[in-house]
Amino acid sequence: MSEPARSHEVAIPENSTLPAPGTTAAPAVLDNVFDIKGAQARLAQLREFFKVVMVEGEDYGVIPGTEKKSLWKPGAEKLCEFYRIIQRPHVTHRVEDWTKPFFHYEFSMDLLSRDTGQIVGTGVGSCNSMEARYRWRNGQRRCPECGQGSIFKSKREGEGFYCWAKKGGCGAQFDADDEGITSQEFGRVENDDVHSLVNTILKMGKKRSLVDAVVSVTRSAGLLIEEGDDDDDDDEGRGRGGNPRGGGARGGAADTVSEAERKRVADAFAKAGHKWPEVVAWATRVHKIDLSTQGIPKALYEAILKRVSDPTPLAQQDLV
Repeated sequence: MSEPARSHEVAIPENSTLPAPGTTAAPAVLDNVFDIKGAQARLAQLREFFKVVMVEGEDYGVIPGTEKKSLWKPGAEKLCEFYRIIQRPHVTHRVEDWTKPFFHYEFSMDLLSRDTGQIVGTGVGSCNSMEARYRWRNGQRRCPECGQGSIFKSKREGEGFYCWAKKGGCGAQFDADDEGITSQEFGRVENDDVHSLVNTILKMGKKRSLVDAVVSVTRSAGLLIEEGDDDDDDDEGRGRGGNPRGGGARGGAADTVSEAERKRVADAFAKAGHKWPEVVAWATRVHKIDLSTQGIPKALYEAILKRVSDPTPLAQQDLV
């Protein structure tokens, strides 16, 4: 039987700056850390740094489904260079269950002055495999003949499934009730390859703690930059395949297009001769979104539909 909790008296150290017990003396006003002109000069330097060095869309930007701009990892690292800061991460808590599987990492990020070695600030961040982007993937039917994820249902009455050659398939035809096709999971399904994401989840927790620390230390939130953690610049992948379906980590169904609009995009890029992996790679480069794990944001629907309807190859030169 455990002992009941005991209360302990905590001795309060003497402090000459506090009024004596029983008095009503007003507390002293806090002193300024630096003068007003110095603060204005530092802010002006930071603004100039953002104007000249920081690149919107690479170092910071608006995450789909949100309105405010967020600081991204490349921008946080540039600010560390600007302020002569050294990063020192610590894993403060971890859970690694390889049988479930479940992985969770919490980080504390100390930022140290490169000149003095003193800690100037600390940030925190975490990431786990139950987050939507890691837990789910878009299941895609695979051809029993060639194994490619290029199975489509014919729109013609009386016809079944086919393995589309233009999508890398073999051209095989299947009945509408073929169990080799219909028994496969389709759409949003549990990710069966979470183990390959452990390093990605670990690094995401570290990155989030870095951004949190840098925003706090540099006071860059005042420049319309707020702490952000949904840019996946260092992610290594989140499972296999997919279609441009709804759901995902960056906003719920209310932030993404309808099924009819999604189908319109899919039909458009197929008619234009583009392949789904090419569309995903293009959207990642140009719009900083991962269509393999999330729906199409409403704010980008028209722009995406217009571009994928164009048969011009989705090449690197599309990046502006």
